Parts: sequence; C-alpha cells; structure tokens
Amino acid sequence: MKWLVKRIAGIVIGSACVVSVGAQTTGAAGDSPLRVLVVPAYTGYKKNLSVPYPEFYRRNLDKATQALSRTGYAQVVPPEEADAVAGKDRERFSRKATHKVLRETAAKLGAEYSLSVVLNFDSNAGNEWRITLIGTESGSLYTVKARPPAGVTNFEFGRISRAAIDRIFQDAREDMLAAAIRKRGGGSGPEAAAAAAPGRPVEIERDLDILAAEREAAAVSARQPIAVPDLEGEEQNRTARRILSEALRYELLAQGKFRIVEREKLDAIMREIELQAAGLASEDQAVRIGEAAAAKQIVIGSAAALGSLAVIQVRRIDLESQLAVGAGALTYEAGKEIEALKGMPSLAKELARDR
Repeated sequence: MKWLVKRIAGIVIGSACVVSVGAQTTGAAGDSPLRVLVVPAYTGYKKNLSVPYPEFYRRNLDKATQALSRTGYAQVVPPEEADAVAGKDRERFSRKATHKVLRETAAKLGAEYSLSVVLNFDSNAGNEWRITLIGTESGSLYTVKARPPAGVTNFEFGRISRAAIDRIFQDAREDMLAAAIRKRGGGSGPEAAAAAAPGRPVEIERDLDILAAEREAAAVSARQPIAVPDLEGEEQNRTARRILSEALRYELLAQGKFRIVEREKLDAIMREIELQAAGLASEDQAVRIGEAAAAKQIVIGSAAALGSLAVIQVRRIDLESQLAVGAGALTYEAGKEIEALKGMPSLAKELARDR
C-alpha cells in the first residue's frame, strides 16, 4: 500500500501511511554530503601533549570522522586533499588556523564547513577541549567547550567527541540544511534558493558537562528501542532528507519515551539484505529491519513533492503486533525544507502519541 494523499482546500492531508516507499530517482545523479575540513590543534606548550603531534592529529581526526559519519550527511575532507591547500606541515597550519583562515581554506577545498578541534592547555584555568564548527558561507560559529571531570588527568577527545558533535549539529542544523539546499541548486527555483541564502552569522557557545551527558546516555539506554531509517524520497534531495531524518530522530529522543537505534546499524542491516538502493519496499521488509536491529518499533516515512507543496508522512509500527501505533504528517512549500525542519518538534510529538 502506498501513501494516499488527499488535497482538501489547498491543504495536503495524509489519509494513510507509508507501507511501501522505494527510493525514487528523477534522472539526476543525486547530491553529495556536506564536506567538512577537520583541523585538530592545541594551544600552549607542545610538551603538554601526551603524544607527538602526528599521533594527536591522527587520533582526533579519526574520532571526529567517526562522529561526523554517523549523520550520513557530512563527509570529512581527506587529509591529503587538505594538505594540498593548507600545506604538508599540519602542525604549523593548525597553530595559525584562526576561524578566518579555516573559513578561507575550507572555501578553497570546496568544503561547506570546517571543524576546529582544539585542546587548550592553561595552567591556571585547567585544560579544556574547544570544538567549533564554522560555516564557510554563513560565517556562523557553533562551539562546545568541555573540561575534564574532577580527578581526570588524561582527558581524551574521544570521550566527548560524540556528545560534542551531536550538540553542535543540533545547534547548526538549520545552517547545514540551508547549505545542503544551496549545494543541490536551491530546490524549486529562485524563491527556494533565496530562502536558503546565508543570513546574518550567528555564534552559539555551550559548555558540555560530560558526566551529565554520560548519565543521560545511561538513562536513555533503558528506554524502548525504536528504529528510524532515513526518510525516503528523491535521490537529488538525499542530503536534505538526511538532515531532516536526523532532526526527527533527535526530536523523538526528546519525547523521553524512546532509545534511537544507531543509524549506522540500520545501514549495515539494509546493506546486508540489499535494501540500501531499493529502500523499504514493503512493510514486511521494514519489520525485518527492525527485528534485525533488536528494536521494538520502527518508523517508516517519506518526503515527497506534490505540485507546489511537499509532505513528510511517517508511521510508527509495533514490531510484535505489526500494527501502526502512531502516525504524523507535515506539509510545507516544495523546496523549502527549512520550513519542515522547524516543524519537526511538532511532528515528533504527534508521531510519539499512541493511537
């Protein structure tokens, strides 16, 4: 059964939910992930590093790459490619890499963002990790700072990388969605492109309490597991859909009822059963994926254009009964996914409500 959509008084209303939604193509090659230049750095004396800089660089680049790859819509610029522009002396470049320099270097590399991963050594205030995402076009800065818990002397970036980058990406998601729309060519004409044009730069800075973040993660682990694959839709809108999908996962998590199954785990399962290209071709396949992921429920849905409008429709299925226990729909102007992003909290609330 496919989505059934009724047009009533100019409003699109979902009258049934996705059971079979394959990935659609329109002849376009599809868009590509947002590129991110990652630069690990330190301030203060080099002797304070616990390992030589090349190892410091490798470790923290790897951790940042792992955290970024979880989203499915961000891709790290390969180090060798960055060297061709920034120079092969990575340590020297990192020491002089101001936000302005990073922004200019990212632009030369065709990267939409740069991520500065800095370990600050301060004998008075104590050591601190400072992670900043810098928009190449927008100039916006999204920063998370973290200090080691009491008694911890070797405070590695790997301990905070996931929580820090998740927090940054939630703050930056509108900026990143706008960048994805610009990258694909603006969507549905000049009005959509104008809606995604960079506005005034914003600066958001947050302190990360790693112990509180770890306690929250432990509490979440006791909740009901739910699988939320990426929304299905046109291949040319893939990056924007993935940003919207990640926003939906975040907002579902915020409802306090669910533990979200890792996206990478779902991707691995879909590859194993050869569904990556075809999408969720049937409700049986969706159930199969959810069960393989050890989830109790699964959300399936799509984002599709209907003339001048677009609609996101989602359905929450209980895997034991194989019945729909929740559903939701969100309508917005075609090509203006930023409107959809702003509606994600209400869509998640509607989806989480039991029928």
